[in-house]
Amino acid sequence: MTKLTEDIHLRFTETEKQDIVKMAEETNMKITEFCRNAIFNHIRRIENPELFKVKSSINSADLNEIISEVKETSDISNRILAKTNLMEIIDKKLDIIHKYIVGPSISTNRDLITDLFKTHKTLSLKQIIEKLDLDPELTTDLVKIMHKEGTLKTNSRGRYYK
Repeated sequence: MTKLTEDIHLRFTETEKQDIVKMAEETNMKITEFCRNAIFNHIRRIENPELFKVKSSINSADLNEIISEVKETSDISNRILAKTNLMEIIDKKLDIIHKYIVGPSISTNRDLITDLFKTHKTLSLKQIIEKLDLDPELTTDLVKIMHKEGTLKTNSRGRYYK
């Protein structure tokens, strides 16, 4: 090993020195060894810049095409997601329709709701569901339909009345 006889005195700020000490410790080097390696690595980069250039095999036209395709794919994915969400909503509505078809007839349920108001002046939706003991979603939809038709009305407290 070559004997090191020459020295160069350098000054650093306190923060710079702390950074150098930290990096030297992280790389398991003495501070002087770390500084010498950093200096000679920098010299090699200056003397041989071609060794340190990043060589990319993608030209800008190809990169722009890739970006465009990624955007298009993202747009398609968003449209598929929106259609999937729509299909889920349709499935839920079909389930409700199926309950109407399989369960008691709509007119029977309408009659049951109407009959409730013969004995009660006003009812909340929750009370209607509890008293009829029917499917809550089915009952909710039917009450909403009856409200839109004007068969049922709501007061200022949100309670239904006939």
